[in-house]
Amino acid sequence: MKLMAGMGWLLSAFLLMPAHAQPGHTHGVAQLMLLQDAGTLQLEFVSPSINIVGFEQEPRTTDERDAVDDALTTLKDPDSILSLTSLGCLIGDVQASMTGPIAIDGDSHDHGHDDHAHQETEHSAFSLVIRLDCESEQLPTEFIIHAFDTFPLLETIETQWSLAQTQGAQRLPAGITRLRI
Repeated sequence: MKLMAGMGWLLSAFLLMPAHAQPGHTHGVAQLMLLQDAGTLQLEFVSPSINIVGFEQEPRTTDERDAVDDALTTLKDPDSILSLTSLGCLIGDVQASMTGPIAIDGDSHDHGHDDHAHQETEHSAFSLVIRLDCESEQLPTEFIIHAFDTFPLLETIETQWSLAQTQGAQRLPAGITRLRI
């Protein structure tokens, strides 16, 4: 319960930021957030669809639809983003989802307006939320990142964390596989 309150505070702080200070939709860039409350750790990974499947429009071919389905399946494996085996935590919940103009249920997404203008104003993104139940409140100070190997179109991961022992942020360029906090 305290985790949800903490997350609510974090989300409120984000929403109150001036629009120019909020992270935007940038191709090649994903966000990774870690939030700890006692023995619970929540990780959230968010990326524009182009970094994950190579496109942002509604899938037009069987291969594109398969790419979206495969991406969601891959994201449901938390180790595709971050090594969790050494944390001493049990995976409590994993939610992989997609938002934006991509419709995976076969919906045509035709709303009677110019598709080109629509694509310029709306973007799709994938997200992964993982809740971990940990034996100890003391977490490692280093995390192994797998996202660059899993999704080769990623160029940068912007990380933010609020853990029992520390808070901070770091920008990881491709090729950096360790997040030290």
